[in-house]
Amino acid sequence: EPDWRTEEGEPICPETRERDAWAKHRLLVGPLVFSAEWQQRPTPIESGGIFDRSWFEIRDVDEWPAVSEIVRRARAWDDGATEDGGDATASVLMWKLRTGELVIADATENHIDGSKVKPLKVSTAKIDGRNVIVSTPQDPGAAGKTDAGATVRALKEDAKVREVYVTRPDKNKKLRARDLSSVAAPPEGTGAVHGR
Repeated sequence: EPDWRTEEGEPICPETRERDAWAKHRLLVGPLVFSAEWQQRPTPIESGGIFDRSWFEIRDVDEWPAVSEIVRRARAWDDGATEDGGDATASVLMWKLRTGELVIADATENHIDGSKVKPLKVSTAKIDGRNVIVSTPQDPGAAGKTDAGATVRALKEDAKVREVYVTRPDKNKKLRARDLSSVAAPPEGTGAVHGR
């Protein structure tokens, strides 16, 4: 049977909820889950994935927030250890503003050998400054715990970072990205994420 819906984002069973309830639920679960579970489409039409570049406002340098408007700075890492291909070691530096908005201030992607990951994190932390919170992942097993501990020590001792957190990712990357996606996605999202 052909799809009878004529409006983008129209639920497959509109009689089960009020329109505002659908919008709130989409914001809660994100566009990917909403499209799959509530519209019987495995990916949202508007992006085909978790993020769409059009959701982000790119600002010129003269539009960057004043330092006094930034209340929190954090860089999160995702480790890859394949030189010249495969999964990259990547990071995102974000700022939280007094308004509640989030700014993506920097993003990195490096296809490097595993032995170069810790020095990259330390040199990046030195550039970011000691007041930037750093989140680094811990792979499962004893080796992951040892490596994460060595990374934390290097960040605190060599880069003088004040706050370092170790995360133990227990979900795939798409599920972990859902929270940010739901904040960034219009029209139900707040649109409170900006690129720099």
